[in-house]
Amino acid sequence: MRIRLIGALAALLCCTSLLAACAGNGRPDSGTYVPPRAGKRGLPAHAKKGARPRSKGVKGYVGYDLPFLPIMLSIDDGFHISVETSGRLVTPLGTFHLGAEGDLTDQNNKPLPAQPGDVTQLIICRSGSAGQCQGYQIGTGRRLHIEMDGHFTADVERKRIVIRAEPGSRITVSDSGPPAPVGARGPARIAIAEFDFNETGQATNVDLDRDQGGNTDDLSYDHVTGDLQPANGARFARLTRYREKKHWFSTGISLGDKVPGENECLRTPADQWRQRFTGNDLAADTIIACVKTAEGELGYLVIGRDPHRKPVAYHVYSYVWVR
Repeated sequence: MRIRLIGALAALLCCTSLLAACAGNGRPDSGTYVPPRAGKRGLPAHAKKGARPRSKGVKGYVGYDLPFLPIMLSIDDGFHISVETSGRLVTPLGTFHLGAEGDLTDQNNKPLPAQPGDVTQLIICRSGSAGQCQGYQIGTGRRLHIEMDGHFTADVERKRIVIRAEPGSRITVSDSGPPAPVGARGPARIAIAEFDFNETGQATNVDLDRDQGGNTDDLSYDHVTGDLQPANGARFARLTRYREKKHWFSTGISLGDKVPGENECLRTPADQWRQRFTGNDLAADTIIACVKTAEGELGYLVIGRDPHRKPVAYHVYSYVWVR
């Protein structure tokens, strides 16, 4: 009986020690600092040898379709629509409901999704009614000229257009030429890097796109003060901060759902790019931001902050589109 009691106490002590280690990651009062690492929590992994990570960035628009003949859409007295066209240029999208705020939902009350690339959504609704509409996809990258009963309505390109029409109306969709240049880019080389910044770490000045030919440092860390800053003219924008639940079995938020795409960073106005972290910019468990490297490449940073290290330590994950 005495042996069993001693064994039980030893097992309990062992489990208690293990739980404490899990709860603190081996450091007193450290909570559960889970740094943002490649391949974890939705972040893209490092490329395998001979492979290349897929870019989430700007998608090009193919505007070299041949000109097309006019498309006629006729609406009868019962608001049934017939389409006169050849080929597969027009695809019905189904019936939708147009709300008071202009939102379009399908029969299951789900929003009408945007279409990819070089198509235009043409939505035809009964005039004076907030009810049923018919949707069509016009499958071309060219500009469209739309008229209803001879009255000019709109020139549209890669957009969604909603027309309110009376029964008996006739809508004509005609070719209006190739699209204007949109500055779309070709595929990018992807640079994924990770750095640990702390008092005893080796990382001080780092180049985010080094493995894709970069040669200028983009981030600098002060080992005495714990100050982390862009370097050599590198800038950041669209900074967001996240607080994560502190528990030993928590894995935190899905970071892959929070990071910006290249198009978002590309469209950021010039006056919103900053060259220094100030105030409470880095006072969060996880910080995500667009980054423009010293060499002008776009990417994003996911910064994990460990305030329990002195000075403050960071793990930085970077994803850069190199062109």
